[in-house]
Amino acid sequence: MFSILTPIGLAFLVAIIVCLAVSPRSLTWLLSAAVPFSHTAMVVVGSNGLSPFWCVGLVAVARLAYLQIRRVLRLRHSQRPRHGRPVKLTGATLALALFALYGAVITVVGPALFRGVGVITPRGGLDSQIDNFTPLTYTTSNVAQLAYVVVGVLVVMYLVTEPPRTVRVIEAAIIAGFAITLFKHFLPDLWPQAWFDSNPSYYYHYIFDGARERGPFAEPSLMGMFLGMSLAYLVAAFWRARTADRVLYGVLFLIGVYLYSVSYTGTALLSLGGVAGVAVLCLFWRILRHGTKRARLVFLACTAAAVALALIFWNTVSKYSVDLVIEKLGSDSFASRNASNLNSFHVLMDSFGLGVGLGSDRPSSLFFVLLSCVGIMGTALFLRASAGYLFHGLGTHVVSPVAWAFLAQLIAQLVAKPDISMPGLWLLMGILAASYNQRETAPDATKDSGGVSISARAQSLVKFP
Repeated sequence: MFSILTPIGLAFLVAIIVCLAVSPRSLTWLLSAAVPFSHTAMVVVGSNGLSPFWCVGLVAVARLAYLQIRRVLRLRHSQRPRHGRPVKLTGATLALALFALYGAVITVVGPALFRGVGVITPRGGLDSQIDNFTPLTYTTSNVAQLAYVVVGVLVVMYLVTEPPRTVRVIEAAIIAGFAITLFKHFLPDLWPQAWFDSNPSYYYHYIFDGARERGPFAEPSLMGMFLGMSLAYLVAAFWRARTADRVLYGVLFLIGVYLYSVSYTGTALLSLGGVAGVAVLCLFWRILRHGTKRARLVFLACTAAAVALALIFWNTVSKYSVDLVIEKLGSDSFASRNASNLNSFHVLMDSFGLGVGLGSDRPSSLFFVLLSCVGIMGTALFLRASAGYLFHGLGTHVVSPVAWAFLAQLIAQLVAKPDISMPGLWLLMGILAASYNQRETAPDATKDSGGVSISARAQSLVKFP
């Protein structure tokens, strides 16, 4: 066992020290800037690597512990806490905490209770295990995935306790990701490939190196997930921004569209297509229910214009949408992914709906990972937390662009990207959770200032949002 601090890791270490020395609240910006480095190691220990996001996340967890201890001490001395907001474990936040708790319990006991059940191990290769499933047993993946979930939930709690001053913090991830990818794309000879492909947890099998752009990520589909999140945010933020900011968002949007064209990824298409569908339905419902006759006519005219443009430029539209979908549906990879997802139902049934533990099974979708690993209970709790934050965000003007980005991230992951360790998932959830908790803890004469009863907490799990 040996530890190596990578060049990018050294840069982030310096940034962490500067943040803590100058302004600890800027850790949120550093968390955001670390999102595009999700498949780059900051620290390598043996055959495992830890990305910058999770290293910064551990610092944020330490900061969370410090703030909570300081808060308790000041309350004991009848002093008003000056730093950090209280965390109210109700509704979506309670569901998220229970998800982590249930995940920890089932991960500890699941592999022992259901030993021998046929699963797809994370490091065994999906294609090679489709016809030869691996008998369930304890692996290092159980420890790793449980750690990711626990730290991820604690990072969300940190963002709730010390929320970002602005939701635009997510733009640090977008700008950093776009800038790095453009540099790699236009100056490939100067690109330090080894600096980015440094995480043995991802690059133990092979490194994708084809004509499709993948940026700093391990493969184009992961780049597509990042593009889906970014473009959804930029479009939503554009309509709510001032003129000067709209110029910035417009330029970033065009860059994102260009990067999509060179990455040619179905994950981005899937993510953005789902977001666009939801957006059109929401807009249609609002216009139908509250809009004037003129607004309805404008909506119909815009819809007709969009359809006309799609028909006029059908060859281009088809190349990056329909043809891409047909190509994916006919691939051997698609067949293997479907088979892995189908096996998750067998794992769920063999575990009597309880799940076999985080890190025990890895199909090709986060939804099926949740089903097989944390069972019906864990899946329901995770979806309850995500839906609660999402509905709150979509209905709150200030954080609605983040909510649309979170929706794009969820669609990509629930359908095609199984890794629960994706930084964007936890960062977006944390920003939404901070706004959600602020609403829950807002002064209200109708609320009980003496705390929340157990029955009230339980009722909040089924109360939306």
